[in-house]
Amino acid sequence: MSPLFRSLRFILLSTLITLAACSKKAPDGPSSATLERASLMQLAFPGWAASGPAQKQKLHVPADQSRATDAKGKQVAEVVDEVVTPEFVVRLSDDDATMIFSGLRGDLQTGSDACIPCGSDYGTAQFHRYNGNWYLTNRQDVFTSVGTIGGDGDPEMIKLAQNVFAVRMTTITGSMGETTNSAELHELTPTGAHMLVNVTQAADFEGMSGTCKEPPASKQNMPLSEEDQNDCFHVSAKWLLDTKGATPGDLILQFSGFHRTEDKDNQYRYHHIDNKQVLRYQNGKYVVVSGTNPIDKLPL
Repeated sequence: MSPLFRSLRFILLSTLITLAACSKKAPDGPSSATLERASLMQLAFPGWAASGPAQKQKLHVPADQSRATDAKGKQVAEVVDEVVTPEFVVRLSDDDATMIFSGLRGDLQTGSDACIPCGSDYGTAQFHRYNGNWYLTNRQDVFTSVGTIGGDGDPEMIKLAQNVFAVRMTTITGSMGETTNSAELHELTPTGAHMLVNVTQAADFEGMSGTCKEPPASKQNMPLSEEDQNDCFHVSAKWLLDTKGATPGDLILQFSGFHRTEDKDNQYRYHHIDNKQVLRYQNGKYVVVSGTNPIDKLPL
């Protein structure tokens, strides 16, 4: 085969590949010229409105997120009417985007059918761009349920790497002066969201006296007053992420705080907490590679 023929063949194949990519047929159905949230909501939930009856939509809740059970007590999938609100849109690439939306069971504004212990359900809608317009390619109605008593879980976008994004959300639970704060991290992809890790990132307990404050280091070994002779603790974690690479780097949880507890000699003392836990991104999950979570050892 002559060099000229090889060159012509290469040019022809390249042209055919380019034409095939450019002529990729858009799916049937409506589209949006922009990634504006209200426009995307019309693609994901036709007829949706930002207020009024049309804001309530039917969401298909998978068994692992469902509150419904069968006769044997096993979780089963369900369809629930929820007040649906778009949260934010993330551009994953030139031609792929995802929208996070929340769903609230009941109508907390009127209280007519409020679900007091419920938090918010969260789902995603995926979009792909064909010939300049955005089309719905998938809808993931519920990938997690977080928050309590009508709380929304404080969703926050997190950048994990150059073109990798996730959403972090929290659930706060507590009783009798004790509270814990758990965080879920879900990676966003062109096919949906999946959980990377779930960590307990903070815990507080005021103790029976209702006062729990770590004294200066110079006074930590001094005798405690009788009212302070009970367990208490305040621990929280700071998140540190390496986002410079093409793939997610390590997640470091830097814990700080203290725990007032009874030692072996039956004396109550303050124990300062300052340690870190390192998690590494492996096969679509964050796994612990060093360190421990001190909250796991607290009397929760």
